[in-house]
Parts: sequence; C-alpha cells; structure tokens
Amino acid sequence: MAEVLHVAAMPPAEVMDAITAAGIRPHGISVSTSQTGRNPWWVAEAAGGRYFVKQLQGEPEDVTRRLEATEQFERDRHQDAGWGRDVGAPVLQSSALSGIVIYTHIETEAEAQLGPRLRAQQVEPAEIDKMGRFLAALHSSRGTPAHNKSFAQMSAAVTGLSLSAFVNATAGQLSVWRLLHRDLELQASVDKLAETSASAVTVPGHGDLRVDQVLVTEDSWMVCDWEEYSRLDPAWEIGSLAGDMMSTVLGGSQSEFVQQASRPWETEEVAEAFESRIRYALPLVRALLDSYCCARPATGADQSFRDRVAGFAGWHLIERMLAAGSVGMNVSGLARGIGGVGRGILLDPQGFDALVTEAGSR
Repeated sequence: MAEVLHVAAMPPAEVMDAITAAGIRPHGISVSTSQTGRNPWWVAEAAGGRYFVKQLQGEPEDVTRRLEATEQFERDRHQDAGWGRDVGAPVLQSSALSGIVIYTHIETEAEAQLGPRLRAQQVEPAEIDKMGRFLAALHSSRGTPAHNKSFAQMSAAVTGLSLSAFVNATAGQLSVWRLLHRDLELQASVDKLAETSASAVTVPGHGDLRVDQVLVTEDSWMVCDWEEYSRLDPAWEIGSLAGDMMSTVLGGSQSEFVQQASRPWETEEVAEAFESRIRYALPLVRALLDSYCCARPATGADQSFRDRVAGFAGWHLIERMLAAGSVGMNVSGLARGIGGVGRGILLDPQGFDALVTEAGSR
C-alpha cells in the first residue's frame, strides 16, 4: 500500500464528492496516492472495503473519449463479449464532468505484477502463453468499442511535429525527435508499417497494453486500465506488448530512465548489458506470438501479420526512448540503446521474426 497522505495532499473536492456519490462514506477514509503515470490516483479505505480512485488528465475531448471507452468496456464485459468476465476491476462510478473513475480495489502483491518480475527475469514463457490466448479471444470477440485507433495518426510525427506537440515537448524529447526527423531510412520503414497497417482488418483491443497493466500468477491473471479500448490492427497490440516486454527486460522502466538520465553510458557497456537480456526476452516474445496465432487461426491468412508485429515492437522501443526524454533534459545512453534496438527491428522486421522463431527452438 502507498504511503498515507497528509491533509495537504488530500484529493481535490470533486474527487471527495465523487467518492461520496458512489455511496462510500467519506469519514473514516484514509487516502493514499502515487504520482506514477499520467493520472493522479488514490486508494480510499472505508468500512465497506477499499476503492481505487483515478482522475483522468488531459484535454476535455480526450478525457471524454477515454471515459467512453472505459464505460463501453464495462458494458461489453458484463454482456460476456467472448473473453471472460475476470478481466480488470469493476467500475463503480464514472463522471465525464470531472474525469473521475472509481473502481473496486484489487489486492495484489509485487510478485504478481508482470513488470517487476520481467525486470528481475523471473517470468517463464508458459505464463506469457496465457496473455497470447487472452488477446486472441479479445481480438476474436463480439466487443463493440466506440472508437478506432489508427497508427497513421502517430506515424506522421516521424517527419514533423505539430505546433502543439513542439511547444509541449521537453528538451529531451526534442533531442530524440531531431534524430528521428533526420533518419530517412527509419521514416521509410515507419511509412511502410503505417501503409500495411491501414489495410489490416481491425478488431476489438485494449489499445494501450503494457506489462505493468498485467497481473500474472500461477492460477490467475488480470488486465487493467481499459481507457483506450478501441478497434485496431491486432498486430499493433501484439507488437506493442512484445516491445514493452523487451523494453522492460532491457531496463526501460520509467524509474530506471530517471535514475540513469545523467549517467554517461558507454556504447560497449550498453551492448554487453543488452546481449544477455535480449536472449532472455526472445523466447517470451515467441511464446506470445505462438500462443496467439495458435488460438486465432485468422492470422494465417494475414500475410503481413508477423512483419507488422515486429515493426510495432520496434516502434514501441522508439516510443520508450521518447518517454525517457520526458523526464529530463538529456536522454541516457540506456534509453538511446533501447531506441537503437527498436530502429534495427523496424528496418529489418523479417530478420527480427527469424530471431524470435529461432529462440523457440533452442
């Protein structure tokens, strides 16, 4: 549990009002919070139990869209759309006006969280099989997301930033964008990925699946945070999760980026650290792909599916380098190394797929 807050750090009045409106008695509640992530959140304790309270941040239109996605996911999962009911914590109340969502709190232990266990190299391929099968069921389901997610909207930034994106970027992010905007080979690969993805058949998907949103234990697993629930290219979802697993194993947690922002990593040191970590990560990526494709035979008729998966895995690693730029003036050698791995995958997706396939036969 996070540290109990002092009065000065209590949630704003609209959050406390939302807690009261959900039928949670405000007296006797201790509230805890963490500033990790883009949205502030609290854990409220009351006589009736514990509750997870999140206040979505962003432009009003974006907050409304994310709340609509969350509420649509709730409707779909209660109608048993095809992937089971034990996914994510139930939403008790949400408000488009304040951007507040209140969930039933799910008790977890650190050893159940996929992210920390990946960083410690304690995850086995058999556990990742579960995620592949779940995503196959989700992508084959009768889910009805209200929004579509297109990679073309994101890939355009590789050739130039909008004025608002430029103004809001940090110095670290601008240094990364400067590299990307000069990289014609990378731009051509991203354009090709966007073109092939645009013609793919879309499916219901989580939309923002990362390892820290996945809880996996021997007997159960859970996927959280359905704010980006949307129709999308299934290869984007699989590739992004594969990329996030690789980034996590390589050392790409947000806290690691903060700690290493000013450290002068040598190229040789990064390469040496990455070699053994990549050897560990590749069988996990193979397990994800194999279980997914086995449970969803439709991928067999999609000739560019595996190339797109590889491309999106590479793109995700580049996004992690950009994320590292958001926490300081400089981007560490560690983050640049992760981005470099992503660039190599994007330029040669078939070569990466061959490495993944080979990893499963060792």
